[in-house]
Amino acid sequence: MRRFLSAGILSLSCLMAAPVAAIAQSISLNLAGGLALPTGSFGDINDAGYTLAAGLGMGAPAMPLRFRAEVMFDEFNHKSPISGTSRAAGVTGNAIYDFSVAPGGPLTPYAIGGIGFYSTRVANGASSDTNLGWNLGGGLRIPLSGFSTYVEARYHSVSSVSVAFLPIVFGISF
Repeated sequence: MRRFLSAGILSLSCLMAAPVAAIAQSISLNLAGGLALPTGSFGDINDAGYTLAAGLGMGAPAMPLRFRAEVMFDEFNHKSPISGTSRAAGVTGNAIYDFSVAPGGPLTPYAIGGIGFYSTRVANGASSDTNLGWNLGGGLRIPLSGFSTYVEARYHSVSSVSVAFLPIVFGISF
């Protein structure tokens, strides 16, 4: 748990130290939830589950590169005949690159990726680990008046354990 908390503090520190002028920064709070799909051997024992995430984002107006520190929680039910759940919680630091399709357009596609620490529990708590992992994906941001919504899919892979999953979320950023 101490390692997990240290990773969160480190991710937030890296986010705040991003090379963006302090005066030009815009900071946002992100909340998201959705479907989590287990993949690979992790998907062999688990059904689809749910994901919840909260993050703190930072970027500069008119700049395509933004940053987001995020905490997330995913839970999956085991496939029959096994009962119980598997869980993955993480703290990640991510870079986001906005692709400019049409200036001032209604939709902004983006790519997102980063690294973080993931705490996983598989097979009813019989195995619990905290490991480094990475994520990579993309999304579509819809700017609205005073806030934005987004749809995002990101593949997460946790090193040293066979845990990989693909959350598909709907989120709000304000």
